[in-house]
Amino acid sequence: MLSTEEFFNSRAIKYNRLSNWTKFKELLNLSLEMINNIKGKVIVDLGVGTAFLLQQLKTFKIRIGVDISLNMLIEINDDNIYKVKANICEIPFLPVSIDIAICRQVLHYTDPKRVFSEIRRILRPGGYVHIVQITGYENIPRTWYNTWAKIRGVEGRRMFFKSDLLRLFSKSGFDVLKENEIELLFVNKWDEFYERENVTYEKRLEVKNFFMNAEPLFGKALKLKINNDSISFSHKFSFFLLRISN
Repeated sequence: MLSTEEFFNSRAIKYNRLSNWTKFKELLNLSLEMINNIKGKVIVDLGVGTAFLLQQLKTFKIRIGVDISLNMLIEINDDNIYKVKANICEIPFLPVSIDIAICRQVLHYTDPKRVFSEIRRILRPGGYVHIVQITGYENIPRTWYNTWAKIRGVEGRRMFFKSDLLRLFSKSGFDVLKENEIELLFVNKWDEFYERENVTYEKRLEVKNFFMNAEPLFGKALKLKINNDSISFSHKFSFFLLRISN
């Protein structure tokens, strides 16, 4: 089982190819619609990856990318972005120093309560948080998602349902100003799928059987299609713009 840092250090050089969702126009446009009109000086992307979204946000004078993986930060090809290696559960910033924080498909690798405690600490009064997160289909049980996460071999990885996130936001003292969601279908050849999902050679048969034996109701929700050559199923991306509650 790999730690999050080990996983992304090993994945960094091929991240843009394997995690190509980061550049999907549908996802990028929804984020830009939520945050493009926000005024501020300092923006931080927590779990920045290769900084594709942050590179689009050039109206902010100071752009900071934080990631637990040094190798991921090395892959950021933009000298105007400050790069900070850190665990986002312990953000090394002064209190009330940030105008907007972004968490884009990263919370499932973290302790989200600690992350939101840190975000609340570093945000300036009136600051914003933008969240993008794959969320589970409510008619698929958490146990199914947990089993799939365990097979993929990264410590602590989990699936959130939208209801989990809404409770997290409320308990952390944030109001939801905007929300949206989009479903996207991912189609892969089996070898591509195994590589993208961090499935070892020894686990390949187990994974194929896991999906082939999925309950019909689960398959319908996921729009799951399997044949000898490929596998396809959908992901639901949830988008939020938050602000500290009054």
